[in-house]
Amino acid sequence: VSRAGLVMAQTPQVFKRDVIVDAYAKLSDEDAPTITDDAQVAALADELRSVLVSLQSWATHDFTRAIFDPTLPIPDLASLDVSIWLTGSLDLPTAEEMATPHLYNSLSERKLASVAIYGMLVRLARLAFFANREQPWVVDDTLVVDPMVQKYVDTAKLFRDEGYEAQAQQWQEGWFAGMNDSLVDAAGTPKKVFSYFLPTWGLPYVLAPNAKSADGSSDTSGDWGVITGPLPYQWGGTWLGVIDGTPKADLATDFVRFATLDQENLTNWATGVYTNDYLKAIDPNVASDQMQAPGDFVSSQVVVEKIIPDFDNSELSAFLAGQNSYAGFAEAAPSVNAKLMQGSDDAIQRAMNDPLNQYLNGEITEDQMWATWKENLAIDFPDLSTN
Repeated sequence: VSRAGLVMAQTPQVFKRDVIVDAYAKLSDEDAPTITDDAQVAALADELRSVLVSLQSWATHDFTRAIFDPTLPIPDLASLDVSIWLTGSLDLPTAEEMATPHLYNSLSERKLASVAIYGMLVRLARLAFFANREQPWVVDDTLVVDPMVQKYVDTAKLFRDEGYEAQAQQWQEGWFAGMNDSLVDAAGTPKKVFSYFLPTWGLPYVLAPNAKSADGSSDTSGDWGVITGPLPYQWGGTWLGVIDGTPKADLATDFVRFATLDQENLTNWATGVYTNDYLKAIDPNVASDQMQAPGDFVSSQVVVEKIIPDFDNSELSAFLAGQNSYAGFAEAAPSVNAKLMQGSDDAIQRAMNDPLNQYLNGEITEDQMWATWKENLAIDFPDLSTN
């Protein structure tokens, strides 16, 4: 079910199908309008008919109608000086309702929609803030804290205080637990995570391997799907370079071209040709665990378009209950913008994670958060001025 403004090709987002289905299970087919004939949706219609019909029903509510209205203009958030979200009409649940299972399970449709809309806004905010900075992190060896970063911190604090996100810190145990439905809060109350924003490699290397809980009691394989996110975004990528002054510059350059531009190599890399047996046939001394599993999204649009059908019946497709993830990634890729990208981006942004989380939890003040972040950066980047 698509409104162009919600499915414009951006960083892929994964979502939990059973969460949607459970939320709308009580709605009857008789109350639902006709399924859209959009080509992208039609490909999933057989599999997701009940979800599509339910979402169409939600489109008739006065408090959600605008999200699905194809006649409304699509704002270019990246070009706006200010974005104001009019949420005064939302019926937000209380903190007690969010934290108490039986109260949460009895929330009205309006309150459920309000929580979902706020969740969408917080993700929009984070991506919009970092993707819409006017300056890179480092200019003339000096740290630049763009005003959009301050807005991101302010918005993150608002949503933490209101309890509208899982409080599962990225790369920590709780974050992975949400991928297999074993996440609980401090009181032991289960939390179900609806979606993760991940890079293309997040599907085969992060989500899929963590879909099954350690004790085997929960497995969410087949419950996930890939959709395009609301705004363009990138997370660094993987790069090859040649050391300046190397005595074998020509050979190094040839290798970079082979690894990044050679269409046969990229096809083999993405589709799983480079098995351990394949590599051992070239060099018997290759380690037994050395191989390249299928699924990596490669840098050639020509190759990508040719190999999309190869993933129709792949292991990743089975994990996504039949969806071709490569097709979703291919749609998103052209919108990635790297105009502010620098080699230090990832380290600088990661260094903010812990102090920001401490601030959001009320353990330190905002001033202490900024100071701790800059102290951490001084260790990793001793030549960087953070004044």
